[in-house]
Amino acid sequence: MSIGKSGKILTVGRVYCDFVFSEFARMPVLGEEVFADKFGVHAGGGAYITAAHLVSCGKTTALCAVLPAAPFDALIHEEIFSADIDVGPCVVASPEWGIQTTIAMAHNGDRAFLTRRGGFAVPAACQKELESGEYRHLHIAELATLIECPQLLDWASQAHLTVSLDCSWDEGAMHHRDATKLISQVDVFLPNLAELQFILQTDEIVASDVNATFGESCLVVVKKSADGASLIQSGDQIHSPAIAREVVDTTGAGDAFNAGFISAWLDGRTSAECLLAGNKQASICVSSLGGASSHDRKTEQLYNQLKTPVGSR
Repeated sequence: MSIGKSGKILTVGRVYCDFVFSEFARMPVLGEEVFADKFGVHAGGGAYITAAHLVSCGKTTALCAVLPAAPFDALIHEEIFSADIDVGPCVVASPEWGIQTTIAMAHNGDRAFLTRRGGFAVPAACQKELESGEYRHLHIAELATLIECPQLLDWASQAHLTVSLDCSWDEGAMHHRDATKLISQVDVFLPNLAELQFILQTDEIVASDVNATFGESCLVVVKKSADGASLIQSGDQIHSPAIAREVVDTTGAGDAFNAGFISAWLDGRTSAECLLAGNKQASICVSSLGGASSHDRKTEQLYNQLKTPVGSR
């Protein structure tokens, strides 16, 4: 269990412009068209959504990400800059990278995504940010981000930070030859059940096998949607049921769970309390459209100060 100390949390990963469709009769199939009754445009990506929920949990949090370029910036930057997140470490994507956006379809308590990435995930100044001495914890929002920039683990270690990692469904990343090795180096790994089954290539999750794969020091927290979440460590597994809530949109629920769990974990709470905190935050998320709630509008001055990156790692 982590020992609480002063300092901010830094979340790292891609930020998307999410187009979220909900309230439609069935999922679309090739050659046919389905019509949705509800639609929303929101800032997306685990790095942003988890950061926003960490702030709502009372944690001072900064976001280190490449934000989408025009025209999608205008659709989401107000939401991002009104969320009380420190966005100083962010940069704006270079226009030649093209769009970075997600189409999300929320239906019957589940969702499907179609995403296009652009450019690189980690701003070049991330190392300097982590070395600033301001932070206590690093959250990496996608396994793909860690595979793209494995130096994140070295930078965090040198700065004496704890590290958490979400998986975020990406078959290429989960199949990557270094995936297991990289996961084993984080303090908390937060996949959903399908992701963990995919990585382990089994439908049956056995605590001892999980620990043998990722090592005893890696705390594995398995998100199970409506079935709640389980925590695996030292060959043991404990479970916490989901909290009943009217579901509007499940987009970002796993990222919200991450925030609740990480916040409690950093405060030194028990495993059961950490799972409960995660489930509570996820239940808040699913009650509205989009991964993170909108906040009061703020000035655009900070956005205008952000630079377009000229290079990558």
